[in-house]
Amino acid sequence: MKSATCSLDFIPTTFLKEVFNTVGPSILSIINSSLAEGVVPSAFKHAVVQPLLKKPNLDPTDFNNFRPISKLPFLSKVLEKVVSTQLLSFMTENNLFEKFQSGFRACHSTETALLKVTNDLLLATDRGEGTILILLDLSAAFDTVDHTILTDRLRHWVGLKDTALSCYIRLSLPKFSISTDAALERPLKEMGITNVFEDSADFSGISEEVRLKISKTSHKAALSVTEMGTEAAATSFAEFIYFSLPPSVTINRPFLVFIVENTTGSILFMGKINDPTAK
Repeated sequence: MKSATCSLDFIPTTFLKEVFNTVGPSILSIINSSLAEGVVPSAFKHAVVQPLLKKPNLDPTDFNNFRPISKLPFLSKVLEKVVSTQLLSFMTENNLFEKFQSGFRACHSTETALLKVTNDLLLATDRGEGTILILLDLSAAFDTVDHTILTDRLRHWVGLKDTALSCYIRLSLPKFSISTDAALERPLKEMGITNVFEDSADFSGISEEVRLKISKTSHKAALSVTEMGTEAAATSFAEFIYFSLPPSVTINRPFLVFIVENTTGSILFMGKINDPTAK
């Protein structure tokens, strides 16, 4: 495995490998206990999520152009590798792979898939047959996987059950959105921005016929969590500018929400919902 270190790791991966002869038995005990009990340690479930542009030429201001990359602790990846190795070995020995599956198989790749398709097209041409090729380009393909179907296939087709299957339980988080706002009139005046609130304010660039001044300014922050991911936004507005808040949704239990900057650990956004059922 690569010696990549995540910010969640307590020690550098390279150092862990150097002292593995000493700590190896303890790590082996953790891995074996996790597999035997079907429980993933809570520390292994944390990840640093980094948004990366799907292509360099895409607009970085559009969130849809990013894909989230989850960076897991090194020991979490070790557990993942162990499970993957054992599962792939079991499926290979029992011939459980789909006949034409090229992904996630040894000695298979997009190249072998392309060779198969090309060969079929050439054979059909030699037989004087017409061919039609339909390719499905799914956006966020892994997000389209139905977890109910997946667990059903693992149970009835692969043969996983009981403890082994409990590791694949899907955790669902209800959708919600929260928002807050703060008045900016006082801070702006303290910075010397006062004319815009007085009768002498000049907003002729907005309206030449009706004189305008700002009666109220506010800074609003909103957090929305849905099945598509998490989106946080903040904006400032003046009272005469149209502004709409995201719709409120109901969740089923109280909880705290934090957005934390990974490098410094600083809390950028914090919210608390005491009574989700309150109107």
